[in-house]
Amino acid sequence: MKRMIMNKFFSKFAATKEFKIDSIADSLLSSKVHLKDEATVFEKINKIITDGPERLQVITDFDFTITKQHEEGQPMHSSFCIFKKSKQLPSSYLEQSRVLFEKYRPIELDPRVPRELKARLLDTWMTSAHRNLKGIRFSRGEMEGLAEQHGNGFRERTKELFERLHAKQVPILILSAGLGDVVEALLRRQGILYDNIHIVSNFLKYNDGDVLDGFKRPDKVLHVLNKNGHAVDEEYFEVLKNKTNVLLMGDSLGDADMAEGAKNADNILKIGFLYHHVEENLPLYKETFDIVLHDDQTMNVVLDILSPII
Repeated sequence: MKRMIMNKFFSKFAATKEFKIDSIADSLLSSKVHLKDEATVFEKINKIITDGPERLQVITDFDFTITKQHEEGQPMHSSFCIFKKSKQLPSSYLEQSRVLFEKYRPIELDPRVPRELKARLLDTWMTSAHRNLKGIRFSRGEMEGLAEQHGNGFRERTKELFERLHAKQVPILILSAGLGDVVEALLRRQGILYDNIHIVSNFLKYNDGDVLDGFKRPDKVLHVLNKNGHAVDEEYFEVLKNKTNVLLMGDSLGDADMAEGAKNADNILKIGFLYHHVEENLPLYKETFDIVLHDDQTMNVVLDILSPII
């Protein structure tokens, strides 16, 4: 049935453009792929392909979206976890972070916690994280070493995706509730910190020398439920007002709101990566995202969708 619907929407385009839809069809027919509404998904993909790379922008989360959620069952490190691998951090800070993580991380993942309550609790978590960083001596060059040691967690074919998007100068907005300094270092190590990438995240602030003073924007600290249009300067989306097609990727329900600031976008294809609490979360993810990828640790589906134009 899915293939019949797909052929209906792609047949006219396929007849006028030199590309095959088989790879797209096979990707979306995988048992790991769940579609919110087949016809709508295929219409959105068709418009992205028809309009070409000139009308496309990508908005994506980083932790567990650009990076894997697990590798052979072992959880991958978030950008904050990689930061905490540094031997420069005092044990008192690590203990404070552990207590906060064990308290708030289960709340972040629990689909039963009401959104408003969860958002308030995550605000508290990030405010505490900001406060705990103050006064720590931390070398500015330490991130590169951490990226060298822990920088192999990207989803398969991420480098290829970023290279091809850069070649077509498709803008990529990374909205990360993680640690921006680590995000930058990891991308740099992979050789994909290109000029078409804009990162909005929690970046470290330094006082004189190498002493930390929390985050640069303590009034706009990001967590998984506030990564919406208010997190991004209006000028960014104003410059991209002709980029009316958006491919959005995230692993949490809050990530689906990341394109709110793109006021001129009239076609947003939302792709969600699901791994935790699958039985409970799948219905919510299917309501929120157009395409849900269940335990897919690659960028294969994304590349198959975009391959006709990048």
